[in-house]
Amino acid sequence: MNAYLALNAPPRTTPVQLTDTGRLYDRAVAEAALAGILAYYRQLPRLLVAQPAARWIKPAVEPAIRALDGQRVLILGAGAIAHGIRAPARRLQRARLFFLPHRPPRLDHDPHRTQHRTPPLRSAHQHPPPHTPATIGFLNHARLARLKRDAVVCNVGRGSTLDETALLALLDSGHLGGAVLDVTAIEPLPTDSPLWRHPKVLLTQHTGGRFPGETESQASTSFSPTSPASNAASRSPTSSTPTAATEPQTMPATSAPP
Repeated sequence: MNAYLALNAPPRTTPVQLTDTGRLYDRAVAEAALAGILAYYRQLPRLLVAQPAARWIKPAVEPAIRALDGQRVLILGAGAIAHGIRAPARRLQRARLFFLPHRPPRLDHDPHRTQHRTPPLRSAHQHPPPHTPATIGFLNHARLARLKRDAVVCNVGRGSTLDETALLALLDSGHLGGAVLDVTAIEPLPTDSPLWRHPKVLLTQHTGGRFPGETESQASTSFSPTSPASNAASRSPTSSTPTAATEPQTMPATSAPP
């Protein structure tokens, strides 16, 4: 961001206008996150592997089928994508949602002191915090280990936020039940990465933000004079995305549809 802001320093005769895409991708990424979690819960990866070989694996997969209904879901972040997952999750299932607005840890921060305040979880969904030295590996071994046994981790945010070595270790130990990864620390993912062949990992190869008409929507959102992206000064406090200060009032979410 600092590099972009520097485009107008020193001042230009015609300043470079900076825009963002606002909430362009929140619905698509929210759908991708839910699709990945539900696919894992319904054992779709195993069923798809068996289909070309005409193998009937019903007795083997049925005991592993799970439901999102009634589970606790922790969402790391409180932006557009995080809130985008709230409505469909409530409509589809009676999942209880908890928001964890991300704040970079202080230099004197002891991560183990906050671990015990994390509620037991079944599925953890990440919203993208910024890519900074403070957020690299934020979901480390200590934090992942605090998730409830058999939890599913879904990363549709920043690949660098998740410590992939710690994730693999906890998957291999049986503590974590699975992982749905739309993003990884290195993309394209190297062919020798164990994530490709791990039986508990579903890779969606950073396709979470794609949707029909994306290019047209992106241009319209970025360059429309009335869009929030190109007219940030016109945003009213009541129409902006809820901030970290307002989030505690929304959790835990009720199980009733909105």
